[in-house]
Amino acid sequence: MSNFALSFIVLFALWGASPLNSGVANAETAHFNLTEDISGPDFFTHFNFETIDDPTHGHVDYVRESRARYLNLLHYDAKTGRTRIDVESTENSYGRGRASVRLSSKSTFTTGLFLIDVQHVPEGNATWPAFWLFGPDWPNSGEIDVIEGINNQPNNQSTLHTSSGCVMPTPSPATMTGTFLQSLDCNYIDGTKGCSTQGPVGSFGPGLNAKGGGVFALLWTTQAISVWFWPRQQVPAAISLGVNPDPSQWGLPVSYFPFGNSCPASHFVNHNVILNTTFCGDWAGPNFKSDSGSGVDACNYYVHSNPAQFQNAYWDIQSIRIYAVQPSSSSLR
Repeated sequence: MSNFALSFIVLFALWGASPLNSGVANAETAHFNLTEDISGPDFFTHFNFETIDDPTHGHVDYVRESRARYLNLLHYDAKTGRTRIDVESTENSYGRGRASVRLSSKSTFTTGLFLIDVQHVPEGNATWPAFWLFGPDWPNSGEIDVIEGINNQPNNQSTLHTSSGCVMPTPSPATMTGTFLQSLDCNYIDGTKGCSTQGPVGSFGPGLNAKGGGVFALLWTTQAISVWFWPRQQVPAAISLGVNPDPSQWGLPVSYFPFGNSCPASHFVNHNVILNTTFCGDWAGPNFKSDSGSGVDACNYYVHSNPAQFQNAYWDIQSIRIYAVQPSSSSLR
């Protein structure tokens, strides 16, 4: 496999560890064992295709795998090794909405190291793509949004959603480079808004795609949840080469959510990994604006009647890899 191909990675470390100092992982002797490689022509065998009504009330029809293949929404490029996931973009939508895919991992996770390298994320007005994790009985088992945004926004948002009793401390520049948005309470508005952080310009939407995508990393231990982002030209060499991951070399994360008395780690347990693209709904809908109108109803009509506008609403992913972190004398945040 080429170095270029190896730069698209998602890593999942399955055991938590002890705290890090100053937002950097002290993992010099930590060893990561590959336990699941989600890539290549077998990419979709690691997921269930969920056909549920969209919990966020989007104008979307999540279809089963056979239907997605019939609609030509699933692609594997043997030359690049990348997997592409499209939405339907040729006909007006009917019924529940525009045909799309919602993938849910067959495996579940409590703690882990997750690293996704994408060439392209869905973009376009009315779109709402996300790469995220959540557990049963939402929000009681928590939700972690790694990549998420709407309507061509330029900044990625990483967010925690929980039941009551999870409040982040006042953030410090010594622990993260991003900024919190509306609230430090991860149960803000009954968990629907949560505690959200914002990444740099170019970490989402057309700006990200124009530069060839980038790498997002989530480190989830019993001490904290942290999210990193690197644009394509700044991806650490070790990640590009696919060698043993070492968060201690990654610098400060964009987002840092420490656990403690104000937010016990028990708020997050038994998560599935989700990859989906929806339209309008509870977030993109109220924020939708176009020449023909604004708001949810205008958004739904736009999605229904403008199929060609969604030709760029696709994911392009090299791989999702799951690594177990073996205990060591060093520590991970």
